[in-house]
Amino acid sequence: MNFNTRLKASLLFAITILGLSALNSFAQDGIKFSEISDATQETADLYINYYFSKEFDMMSEYMHDDFSFQDPTAALIFGGKLQTPKDTALNFFKTNYASILEMKPAYIRKIYSGEQAVYEMNLLWSFNTEKGKISIDMPLVTILSLKDGKVINHRDYGDYTEYVKQFNDQMDKFNK
Repeated sequence: MNFNTRLKASLLFAITILGLSALNSFAQDGIKFSEISDATQETADLYINYYFSKEFDMMSEYMHDDFSFQDPTAALIFGGKLQTPKDTALNFFKTNYASILEMKPAYIRKIYSGEQAVYEMNLLWSFNTEKGKISIDMPLVTILSLKDGKVINHRDYGDYTEYVKQFNDQMDKFNK
């Protein structure tokens, strides 16, 4: 075997090894991605179920110490202020959600990708006013970001135009 043939064979061998190594790396990353996504699904689903059932002490087990919550779409209705860290957010939930009688999500789509969980839903929730019970059915998207296996960011994006319409319609009925 002459030098050029050996060089070509060596280069082909090196390229093949590098290619197989790259494929193995991609496969390992794919497995790691799948494992992280699966863990995200498990943690996020537990967290969101406790959130909607208002079991905030149970939910706290799945919250990162640097946790933050915000619903920027609620800014003009409820303030939409960033609630952070974990203890501040928990106090916010316990205080501000006390008047909510129930929250029932009807999920349209759930997405788990790496350390992100996205829930698209219609949320039926109800609360009492001085005039009577109000029930709202509104579109909502919740995005959870995880870090170290716990939820670090919780963002809600709701259709508060629909909320205001339904609220006003029901209040008008009370006033008749």
